[in-house]
Parts: sequence; C-alpha cells; structure tokens
Amino acid sequence: MTIKYWAVAVCLAALALSAGCQDLNIPGNLAGQVLNEAGQGQGYITVSAVDVETNAEVARLTAEDAGNFFFEKIDAGTYIIKTYSMAGKELLNDSEPVGIGAGRTITVTVTLIPEE
Repeated sequence: MTIKYWAVAVCLAALALSAGCQDLNIPGNLAGQVLNEAGQGQGYITVSAVDVETNAEVARLTAEDAGNFFFEKIDAGTYIIKTYSMAGKELLNDSEPVGIGAGRTITVTVTLIPEE
C-alpha cells in the first residue's frame, strides 16, 4: 500500500512541474501596509486588489489602525492596489503592479499621495 501512495505523490509532483503551479490554481497571499506621506502607518483605509489584466476587483478590506492589511487566497496573477477613504473616495497612491505567485506571500508598501 505504501508504494501506491509514493507513486501517486511522484505523479502529482511531476504534474505540478509540467503544468506549472499557476495552471493548478494555487492561490497566494498579499500582505502590506498603507503609509501616509510622512511615512507613518495610515489606518482605516479601504484597500482593494485589482487584477491588472481584467481590471476586476478581486478583494477588498479595511486596513487596521497601523495601516496593515492581508489578503488571503488570491489567485496567482498581477494586481494593483487601490485605496479609498472611509467615505469611499479613491485616494491616489504609489502602487506598482505586483505579481502574486502560486502558494507565496508577497509583501508591499503603499504610500498615499496627497492631493494638490
């Protein structure tokens, strides 16, 4: 019986290597912090992860009081972070596209850009 399980494990590993983890829909995580223009954590900002390819919002949450946020189980792909005030107004930030790898946690810092 042990040999059968070993053979199945080897086959699954070979499949993962040949297909690539992204093809297997293994999600990743996105962690980060929102900072104000002075470089301090900015809490209670609504943060959304937007798929660069489809422009679809895939996740949204409110950053905690120190500006930290954590999106779990986001499909592998490329995302941009959008930020909003508590009233729902979009806030400009310096977010660059970030690639989420299958099964990995990526950490970003997003700094808000003050309006002129």
